[in-house]
Amino acid sequence: MAQGAFYPEDELFLEAVKLWDLDNLYIDIAEQKQRETQNKTTLTSVEKVYLRGLLCGYSPKKIAETLHRSSNSIAVALTRGLYRYVEALTNRELNSLTNWKDVSKWLEVAGYKMPQYHHDWGEAPEIYAFYGRTNEVNQLQQWISKKQYSLVGILGIGGIGKTTLAVKLANNLQGEFEYIIWRNLRHAPPLKQLLVELIQFLSHQQSFNLPEDINALISSLIKCLQEHRCLIGLDDAEQILSPGAIAGYYQANYEDYGQLFRRVAQEKHQSALLLISWEKFLQLELLEQKNNSTASLTLKGLPTEEAEKI
Repeated sequence: MAQGAFYPEDELFLEAVKLWDLDNLYIDIAEQKQRETQNKTTLTSVEKVYLRGLLCGYSPKKIAETLHRSSNSIAVALTRGLYRYVEALTNRELNSLTNWKDVSKWLEVAGYKMPQYHHDWGEAPEIYAFYGRTNEVNQLQQWISKKQYSLVGILGIGGIGKTTLAVKLANNLQGEFEYIIWRNLRHAPPLKQLLVELIQFLSHQQSFNLPEDINALISSLIKCLQEHRCLIGLDDAEQILSPGAIAGYYQANYEDYGQLFRRVAQEKHQSALLLISWEKFLQLELLEQKNNSTASLTLKGLPTEEAEKI
C-alpha cells in the first residue's frame, strides 16, 4: 500500500476471506458482543477490519498505521471489545488474552479457519469420462473416508483401469484431504528419493535438513501423516517388485519400501496410501491377514454394457 493512501474499511485485509470462515465468525462474535454490552448490535465495519487484520497476522500497530489512527486508540478498543469477545467465544478466562497473536491461534483451535488444500498430481492422467466401477469406487471411498484402512491396494492386470479408478477415487476424496500427492513408480525410484519428495511437499519445502537414515525419513513422513490428513497415490508399484518366478517379492535394494508400507499400515495417523499395481505384494497380503489397517481390491473386467460405452 502506498504511503498516505486510504482505503475504505471493507476493502482492507481481504486475504482473510480465503483463510477464515468470516461469515460465521462475524455472527458468533456479534452474539458475544451482545451478551457483553447488553445491547442488540452487530459488529461494526471497524471491528470487522480489526479482526481481519489480526487474522492476517498484522499487529495492532500495523493496523493503526493502515487506518491512519493512533496505536493507543486501537489498543484500547481491542482490549475493551474484540479481545473480550474472543475470550468468551473460545471459552477462555476473562482478561486472559494479552497477546494479539492469540486471536488467530484460539479461533483456529475453535475451528474457524478454513481447511487449505494442496495437490500435486504428478503424472496422474486427466479423467474425462468414467464408466462403470461404481461399486468399486463406493467400496474404496467407504474404506478410506471412515478411516478403516490406511494402506489400500488397487490391483488388476494391465489395462483393466486401475489408474483411472484410483484417480477418480482421489478426485472424489479431494474435500476430505488437506494434501493429495501422486507419484508414479514406473522408473523404480529409490525409496530415499521418494521420501524426500513426499516430505518436502507435505511440509511446504520447510524440511531442508532431512536425515540420511531411511527409518528416520519414514518417521518424518509419518509425522506429516499424523499432523495432516494426506492421500498418497503410488502408481505402477509393481516396478519395485522382482520379475522372478516367486510373485510379490521386492527387487534387490528395494526392500526398504517394505518398511514404509508396514509403518504406514501399523502406526497411528489420519492419512491413507494407495498402492496401484498389477501384481499383489506379498507384504500387502500378510498385513491384510493381520488386519493391520490394510485392504486390497482386485479389479475384474467391466460388464459388456459398460465396456461398449468406452
